[in-house]
Amino acid sequence: RTDGQPPTADDTHDQRNDGGVSIKEIKGSAIVTMRAFKDGKPDGEVRFLRLNGVTLVANLAHRAKVVASVPEDPQFPASFLTDGFADDETAYWLGYPAPCSVTLDLGKPTALNRVDVVPFWSAGAGLRYRVETSQEGLAWWRVADTTETETAPTPQGDTHRFSPVEARYIRVEVVSSRQFPPSMARIVEVRAFLE
Repeated sequence: RTDGQPPTADDTHDQRNDGGVSIKEIKGSAIVTMRAFKDGKPDGEVRFLRLNGVTLVANLAHRAKVVASVPEDPQFPASFLTDGFADDETAYWLGYPAPCSVTLDLGKPTALNRVDVVPFWSAGAGLRYRVETSQEGLAWWRVADTTETETAPTPQGDTHRFSPVEARYIRVEVVSSRQFPPSMARIVEVRAFLE
């Protein structure tokens, strides 16, 4: 249920989609109330789950393999960087300690001329980072550098445009955070495009 009331046996739905609320129907965010039933009777406690409606942004880095230079926090894995969703502020990569980096593997050399980096934006403090590309993972070309800027982060992220390159790898090297503590890197999403 999404109206805040505890579910009843009349609310149960099977797998045939007989009128239950689908996640696709939730706009913005909602609290979903859940309860298990056995033989028509409540079984266990009522559970509440907050679901955030998010927007998938198709891009060249969607679902790309990501490798971090620091150990991974299982609650904030590097795989969040390429899940396609930048508007869920709870799904970000946490890198510690900075300086640190993440490298995206697009799988094959790919033409691109834009990389978007979406730093953790809800706290209002930015990130100092550089973006580099490489064809083979050995020689790197810098395409963006925000280490000297003081731009506040937004849910749309930072857009970095450059002359088209062929790249298999994209590396984001975080120098420091403007958020406390400065040694923690937080990035929600990294995207790549050919415009």
